[in-house]
Amino acid sequence: MLSVRSVWRGRIRGVAIAAVAALTLVAGPVAAGSAPETGDAVLQPVTTSLRNTCEFPAAGTQPLTAGVTASFPTVVEAPRELPAAEVSVGLVFPAETVTALRAAGRDSLAGTVRVNVFAQHAGKRARVQAKAELPAQPLPAEGELAVRAPGELEPIATSVAGEVALTLDRAELILLGEAEGAESPAGVFCTLEEGQDAALGTVRVAAADRTPTPTPTTERTSPAAESSTPSTPSPRSTTAAPEASQPARRAPEGPPGAAADTANLCGTEIPEDAIQVRRGYYDVVVTAGVTKLDSDIVFGPPGYLGGDLWLWLRSNPDTGGILYCNGIKGDLWLPETRDSFVIFRFVPTSALVKVTQTAPAEGSVDPLEFVFQGTATAMMTMRDVQVNGTPLDVGPNCGTSVPIEIELSSEPGEWDLANGGVMESEYSIPEFANCGTKEPLDSLFTNLVSGPGNHIRIEFSPIRECSVPDPPPVCAQGEEG
Repeated sequence: MLSVRSVWRGRIRGVAIAAVAALTLVAGPVAAGSAPETGDAVLQPVTTSLRNTCEFPAAGTQPLTAGVTASFPTVVEAPRELPAAEVSVGLVFPAETVTALRAAGRDSLAGTVRVNVFAQHAGKRARVQAKAELPAQPLPAEGELAVRAPGELEPIATSVAGEVALTLDRAELILLGEAEGAESPAGVFCTLEEGQDAALGTVRVAAADRTPTPTPTTERTSPAAESSTPSTPSPRSTTAAPEASQPARRAPEGPPGAAADTANLCGTEIPEDAIQVRRGYYDVVVTAGVTKLDSDIVFGPPGYLGGDLWLWLRSNPDTGGILYCNGIKGDLWLPETRDSFVIFRFVPTSALVKVTQTAPAEGSVDPLEFVFQGTATAMMTMRDVQVNGTPLDVGPNCGTSVPIEIELSSEPGEWDLANGGVMESEYSIPEFANCGTKEPLDSLFTNLVSGPGNHIRIEFSPIRECSVPDPPPVCAQGEEG
């Protein structure tokens, strides 16, 4: 059955509740039998709204409430897609946000809003989006602004019997310029306030009906008849055999909502026409495996990655629609760490290892598959090396001869621009150079450490503000760059 959520989350002033109710942001109860039907499935409405904190260009950090209302079938049969009907997106701009927008020179609002929805099914989590176009709305001289617009929610794939649990996530806005078109589109990046119930609903997924189709049978003749007319086939024996039943449709591979494998239409580099929508950073912990040493080097905490968020628009060549591209670019800072390992299978060894970026990490989120693709490059150096307790003088510049190239990539549902998460990939360690002061040690470290097939795991915190007291070094580096 479908679990219905029809309440506002959080404390909102009475005037806000009245405005929201007037705009049907909260769905009322549905009379029995009044819901429309699609085949044998009855549609049931759900609605949820959450408080966001958003970065408005020129208006600063302001509150915004965003909600989604939609109707889902109470049950869907795997592996069919889970459709959504009667989708709409509602926004409430509190009075303080309206005042800040007017002070920034805006008299009206128009653009596009996207609200992220997570679908949990068959042990996998994927993101889809509810999208709506916001018609031009004049900003009131005082008080809040509540708007609602019809929209659409991307279909959600199902694979096996069970449930699809839907939860609401953060909002994203593209605000167009004023009526005269003097301004370029402005991206608004939001994060959710903590402590809210984000559940939107749960849909039951039934197993596909695999009842076999009865196979037509031929008429049997008596043995006497068969013996009397051995060379005369019966009329049914000349009929073509029935076609074999078609195999059951294969459940789509990958998580719910995953699109077909395709190149990232936004590219993996941030273009010149991109708009910066936020400055921030992530706390990161990097675990870099070294296959030859059968060892993991853990950098952090604390480690930091600058999170300058960018937005740009591209055309979808397949549909002709607009793609909203999100990218990130930032400096990587990891603490020097001591790693202990064993060489030659019995000699204990340790070294201080430092990773220093050679260029900012950069990449983008695929707008169709919601996965991150990007790159980072860094040099690895070692010092204070001790072999079986005896110092080994490697010199001040012992390290990789060229930068290490790391392909940053995420799996669907494992990482998000606002909430962070986990990225994992493989990387190669180049040959070493400049090692040894009394004797050349380059070949020693190359043979011990260098090579392909090393695994790296990066854990990200939710994005944080650079405006906090005593921000990490990546915030200062971002300002200088």
